[in-house]
This record gives sequence, structure tokens and C-alpha cells, in this order.
Amino acid sequence: MVNSKELMIGDWVKSKKDLAKVTALYKENDGIHVEGNVFTENETSVDDEVSLIPNGLEPIPLTAVLLEKNGWLKDECEPNAYVHPKLGTGNKIVIKDVPVIHDFEVPYVHLLQNVLTLLDENITIDMLIFHNL
Repeated sequence: MVNSKELMIGDWVKSKKDLAKVTALYKENDGIHVEGNVFTENETSVDDEVSLIPNGLEPIPLTAVLLEKNGWLKDECEPNAYVHPKLGTGNKIVIKDVPVIHDFEVPYVHLLQNVLTLLDENITIDMLIFHNL
């Protein structure tokens, strides 16, 4: 389960079995509320934001296939490492037991998105190419 305190606007998560992209976060007396767009397997665009149940959100595992489909390339010098052409070789993701970038463990897509945002790197992750995660 994803802790809503880990989320940022633009993060990808699963809501039930569907992909969801966070569009808003706000604090209420009973905790942090999350809004987002939900993308079903047969629908790749939506117009409406919906309230997402924070305790029903699941993380999306970060995999080599997901990285490659989003433009990351295998590093020729280091096995299990991936680089993005826009980031250069100093921003490798190394996949061993858990994917790591700059000593940050990023086992899930939303955590990689957060690290990239904190590093001020404008690399987007497209999850709509995956509907059977």
C-alpha cells in the first residue's frame, strides 16, 4: 500500500487494478486526500478527476522493462544499470535487489518520480503503455 504522504502531483499509482495519476493532494482532519485521473485498460484518457481512496492505492514496481519503454538505456559499462539520454551517466539507476539512483532506493515508480523531481530533472514516466502490470 502507498502512504499518501509519499505522493506528489503527477505520481503514478494503482487504484484497484487501474492506473491512476495523482492530480491533487489536500489535507483534511481525517488525513491526506488524493485526487487523480484513473485510466482503465480500455480507456487511455479521462476528463474527470476522481477522489482516490488513500488506503486503497498500490505502488507500481519499477522494472527494467518499464525503464526501457520510457527511454532509459542499458549502460554498456555496468550490468544492471540504466541511463536516460537526457540525464547522462551520472544519474544511473542500478537494479540489483532494489533499484537505486543516487543512493536512494526506488522500488516503485512514484518514488523514482519523486527523486527525479527533487533532483530537478524533467523526465516523465509514461504508464499508459502498460495496462497489464
